Amino acid sequence: MDIVFTNNAWAKMSEHIPRDGPKVAAVAYVSKGSPLKFGDGDILICDASASAIKSGETDAGILMAFKKNGARIYSCDNLHAKIMVCGKYAVIGSSNLSESSEESLLEASLITDRRRVRAQILGLIHNLMDVSEELDDDMIKKLIGLPVLRQPWQVKQKRRVVNDSGTSYWVASVVSMKKVREEEIPYVEEGEKIAKERAESEESEIGWIRFSGNSVFRQKAKPGDVVLEIFRDGRRTYVTEPRPILYRQDHGKWVRFYLEEKEDQSEMTWGEFEKKLRKVGMAKITKNSTRKLTTRDSAIVEIIWEA
Repeated sequence: MDIVFTNNAWAKMSEHIPRDGPKVAAVAYVSKGSPLKFGDGDILICDASASAIKSGETDAGILMAFKKNGARIYSCDNLHAKIMVCGKYAVIGSSNLSESSEESLLEASLITDRRRVRAQILGLIHNLMDVSEELDDDMIKKLIGLPVLRQPWQVKQKRRVVNDSGTSYWVASVVSMKKVREEEIPYVEEGEKIAKERAESEESEIGWIRFSGNSVFRQKAKPGDVVLEIFRDGRRTYVTEPRPILYRQDHGKWVRFYLEEKEDQSEMTWGEFEKKLRKVGMAKITKNSTRKLTTRDSAIVEIIWEA
């Protein structure tokens, strides 16, 4: 699904995204009259700098309301993005979470369920979290105490450097590791903690795949990339639905890629998947495939998985 909205963009999009699904968003300015509410399990990054609060572009009171409802609030100076992931949908556009964007300004926003776009946006939001400051109650209270001048200027600050999100689509063949090496346990605990903070659902488990050697996947795969995992566990081989990489953990001898394992995560046996590949005339993927897919091949995989 790809739909472009103009007037009342957020209100129209809320008719398509899950109402109870966790929202992960980076939207520059959030003010009174926000068409979306944030609460338990949600993450919101906005520009809650002193200049944004004083000029009235972001309202500290609404941030406190979201915080009390259970949302995690981050501040990122000079943020101008308007992006969100909710359920299987991703949103990218020009609309702030404000009454003026919803009712007065001419905006344009796209909502899509394309996995590749969704993964890239989610990866970008995670990268923004890394350069943002999470706000606690005391910090928001201080912002509430600032005078709102509503002047049409902002204090210019040095631009923050944010890593680009991954854009590649991979197929990765992995073998079950029955036991984590003792010397690697601290790394796994740290990686799972970081990935857990980036997961969309607090109920999800965190899985990982470990790569050594000199494969292109080990060298180039990064957060925001999508991975179709072919998992071999003894005699059984199954394929897990395409998922974005949440976190990449580099070590001298290996790299671990952390992935979210949702309760409703789907999978199919290798035999089932292989039959679907044959139907579309795609013989490039085998049980032992680990490589980057072309745009055409990744589109075919998406069709196979959604069929």
